Amino acid sequence: IETLTQQMRQQIPQLLETGYYLDRRTVEEREQRNIFAAAWAEVDAAIAPFLGEWLALEESLAIFPTSTRGKACIIDNYLEGSKFYLGHVVNGKVYTDRYTVLTVDGDFLGSTSVYNNEANLYAYAHPHPLINPEVAAFHIDSVPSTFAENYPDVMQPFQAAGCLTDLPE
Repeated sequence: IETLTQQMRQQIPQLLETGYYLDRRTVEEREQRNIFAAAWAEVDAAIAPFLGEWLALEESLAIFPTSTRGKACIIDNYLEGSKFYLGHVVNGKVYTDRYTVLTVDGDFLGSTSVYNNEANLYAYAHPHPLINPEVAAFHIDSVPSTFAENYPDVMQPFQAAGCLTDLPE
């Protein structure tokens, strides 16, 4: 994990040069995400750096806090759909129940896994503000819809796990 994280750190300039990993957030989006993470840092400092929706080429990881310290809810969005899984922070890394480990390096998040006995790292960048998936709206073939309507298999465990979408009280 450490070796892959170091490789990602060294590859950040190249990732930025591709144009795919440029920071396209508005000032407001950046501030909104930072305010959310800072508020959660007062309650659960371990999970705060991971919070937000991290973007990659054609997918994203939305990482939400929970009512349990050190525990995260993760919605993995990709072209074919979405998945839900949980993660726990241990020594500054999120270990998921999907056998991936997430690490943060500034505005980059690395997702490490093993596939065919080979370690891999996939980079996500520039965390955006989280949107409550229960009300998130989008269009499918020009028809308005919500995330919850299209992905009940994600929403049911999201709600059952005590995932939170608001600032801490």
